[in-house]
Amino acid sequence: MHKGVAGVANLNVQLQAALNSASGPAATTALRTATGEYRPGDKVIQLRNNSDKGLFNGDIGTVASVTPATGTLEAEFDGERVLGSTELLDLDRVPASMLVVGGGVIGCEFASIFNAFGAQVTIVEMLPTLVATEDQHVVRFLQAALKKKGIALHLGARVEALRASSDGVTATLEGGTTVEAEIAL
Repeated sequence: MHKGVAGVANLNVQLQAALNSASGPAATTALRTATGEYRPGDKVIQLRNNSDKGLFNGDIGTVASVTPATGTLEAEFDGERVLGSTELLDLDRVPASMLVVGGGVIGCEFASIFNAFGAQVTIVEMLPTLVATEDQHVVRFLQAALKKKGIALHLGARVEALRASSDGVTATLEGGTTVEAEIAL
């Protein structure tokens, strides 16, 4: 079970500002944050809200219709083979190989760190470039530097499935290509 906050304060403020400037049905929409639990496959999120009683007409609510974010990969974070960034920081050894799903800033940071520690690292990013929101001149330099360090890049490649076993993880990419590693982030 993966727990987290269903919203980010800065993003919440920016989105609310955009909604406030909108007209029509969006003008009456309000954003609220809550903590909750999501179990992949359940399609149900249990939310708890301690500060705004009006969110669900009570402290606990259930959202039965879940639309995953574009590109979201449902994977069981088992804490052994498929790790979040917190579990990755708790490792007591360097894995022989590591798959990083997502080539954003955090994914690139962890890929670079574990590569420097000696792990064979592969980054899979569904967009055509790493850190797509950054200046493209810098991105090209970053991609070349990571490749030079031996980090494999699969750009414009979406992970369709991620399976963990006692031997490691296997990611199946769109088009059928597979990538294997000891652990996945």
